[in-house]
Amino acid sequence: MSQPGWYPEPYGGVGLRWWDGSTWTQHVQPPAPGPTGGAGPYGPVAGGPVLDTKVDGRHVRADAQSVSYQGRTIALADVEWVRYFLHTTSMRGVFGIGRMRIGSSWYFEVGRYPVMGAEMVAMAFGTAGTKAEPKAWSFLVDLSRRHLEPRLLGELTARVRDGETIDVGAGLKLHGAGLNGANVSLSWEQVDGTSTENGRVWIHQKGIAKPVLSIPLQNPNAVLIPQLFAAFKR
Repeated sequence: MSQPGWYPEPYGGVGLRWWDGSTWTQHVQPPAPGPTGGAGPYGPVAGGPVLDTKVDGRHVRADAQSVSYQGRTIALADVEWVRYFLHTTSMRGVFGIGRMRIGSSWYFEVGRYPVMGAEMVAMAFGTAGTKAEPKAWSFLVDLSRRHLEPRLLGELTARVRDGETIDVGAGLKLHGAGLNGANVSLSWEQVDGTSTENGRVWIHQKGIAKPVLSIPLQNPNAVLIPQLFAAFKR
């Protein structure tokens, strides 16, 4: 997260906090109001906007309280992990020069631990030959950032500050003194920050040009890593 801007509150609660490119500031603002009507699948409900539509013939419904897909529903208050990411399919260009995108799939999943054995809702939105994000997927990501991720971030940061070691992104362990992942062990003083590119979160060490570690965005709670780092790095 190197670009300055408004991001979901990293310390718990709701609303947005200004990231100046290197640290969190004291500038905050409440969540932006959701859509209030009009054509399309979005409309007002108590507690925020609602998505109620069909994608590829499958019913999707989501609001500030729960997410439903193909008859499965999970309350946001029960969610322990989230992941959303883009997967693209490409082929070689004419005469083998470059690559050409031929399809894209946008994934959104929320659930409880263990990932493969507990309650979850998972969905994929696919398009052929386009880079445009499906509106339903964009809605779900925004919903997560506003109504789910602030709680998850607050709970995870509190656990670390209470002396616990947590696993984020399936293999990255964070604790009060720093982090461990793969063959990398860093103190928070050594951490320079993170960047997100090509479907991965890249972890940077001070004084080293190339990233020292990366976590796929398809791993549970990997999307939370930049804000967790911002809360702990010194």
